[in-house]
Amino acid sequence: MDEKQKQIENQNQPAGADENVFEYEESKGSKIAKYSFYTVFLGVFVWIGFNLFYEQPVSFFLGLTKLFAGPVKEMSNLTELKVMLPYEEISFEPTKADPLIRTRLENTYDPLVRPDRDLRMRPALALSWGVVGENTWEFNLRPNVVFQDGSVFSAQDVVASLNRAMQHKESELKDVLKNIDKVEVRDDLTVEIVTKVPDPMLLNELASVLIIPSEYEKKTIETPLGTGPYAFEKNYPQDRIIFKRFDEYWGDKPKFETVSLYGRSDISKRGNMLLNGTVDLLTFVPFDAIATFKERNFKIVSVPTLEIEFLLFNSKSPLLKSIDNRNAIRNAIDTVALADSLKGSAEPINQYASNGVFGFNPNISTINYDEKVSKETILKLGLDGATLTMSLPNGLQYIGDYVKKDLNNVGINLLISYYDDFDKFMESVDSGNADLYFFGYQSSFGDANDFLKDMAYSKAEFNYGKYANSNVDQLILSASTEMDPLKRRIFLQDAMKILVDDDPIGVPLIEYEAFYSFSDKIDYEPRIDESLYFDDVNVK
Repeated sequence: MDEKQKQIENQNQPAGADENVFEYEESKGSKIAKYSFYTVFLGVFVWIGFNLFYEQPVSFFLGLTKLFAGPVKEMSNLTELKVMLPYEEISFEPTKADPLIRTRLENTYDPLVRPDRDLRMRPALALSWGVVGENTWEFNLRPNVVFQDGSVFSAQDVVASLNRAMQHKESELKDVLKNIDKVEVRDDLTVEIVTKVPDPMLLNELASVLIIPSEYEKKTIETPLGTGPYAFEKNYPQDRIIFKRFDEYWGDKPKFETVSLYGRSDISKRGNMLLNGTVDLLTFVPFDAIATFKERNFKIVSVPTLEIEFLLFNSKSPLLKSIDNRNAIRNAIDTVALADSLKGSAEPINQYASNGVFGFNPNISTINYDEKVSKETILKLGLDGATLTMSLPNGLQYIGDYVKKDLNNVGINLLISYYDDFDKFMESVDSGNADLYFFGYQSSFGDANDFLKDMAYSKAEFNYGKYANSNVDQLILSASTEMDPLKRRIFLQDAMKILVDDDPIGVPLIEYEAFYSFSDKIDYEPRIDESLYFDDVNVK
């Protein structure tokens, strides 16, 4: 360990950290956690494929322009909304974590609490809540709510829904809810939740739990049934799902009589169905198609996502054990130019959380890239002519080529291994044989501790870079149980600064923009968390 590393390891540690907040032993639950993490991780690459790195984009859109030469059909009566999503495949299991599954369910179900556009938790089926003891929360439920089959919502349904999320064999929320010790009914409209240790993230965690009728706690759910504004009507496999307005909805009257959610993996089919008027709103618009849609008078809007892309250092690599070497590699990659090369579809990032995520540190500066200075530093450190290795999933050659070019420019060779099979890529990551890995991460709860506890905590199951810093560990542990949000923010921001500036864990690269397109007959403002609520669509 070099002297700089020792100094960082010996910094004062925050008080009150409790390592019991994490349970990382290889249990059935942690295997589920690993599956859930892979699902989110793989989802980032799916997003990239849908938006950027598909094969032969230029020839595709030359053909697309010809295909769209005909007149655009009139939009359908907008008492019926038609939305296009990627993927035909679906599941109706409400405890799945896949965002594309949840998009198909979040208008049919309600959680106890729901994030607003600024990711602050607002009442849904819970009208109010409070902490009544160190580890005890009380939730007062909304009265006069009915499910779409006419049954009355009560506290028993909340208990059953949480039990399913924590215990069902297909649930991908088990790790999210692992800090819940017990859930008890106080009366028909009051629920008490006791956690194992204080949990400042409990509301965010509960927002992922969709409330089902209690009789479905242990049954297979073949069709969605919730308390939300739109009830499931019919599924046309590999094509679309039809929802209808739920007139007994407890909130504002739903805007649309029916909503059709289409799914297509093929980019050309998705684009055609918007431009010929089959659908009203298109999500996951590839940036190479933006000009085509604009030329046809379709509106394009975008929003930064909570998904970041970064390089992760293997801290056990002989060349990357040194903090100075890691800093030199980080400074040798021009992330601003990388974002610019993606033609407005991405922004450079300077840390491992998006602006707007709780714990984002505004005092971390973006590096001013200087190739000449980087070359001098590489020479001084004796890295000129050194060879590094990197693992990437196949299809991300653009990222690989860019990083290789920048490192070559300062005198470092980069050998890249591409993997056609995602599982093979993860085997390579698990083996720890490469120096660098490309990762994507989504802070789905809008909190920087998501990334920190998953990727930077020394005992984390997904700490693939084998990163270890005792001060970072203590900051993460403290942030995981601190109920005072001001203190939590400081813990998170301090940890983030160490990971970026003092003891780099990797290289923050880019954050993608999510693009949506629609005709001038509707208006839509997308959300940063990519949730798609039908009634957010406004009819002109």
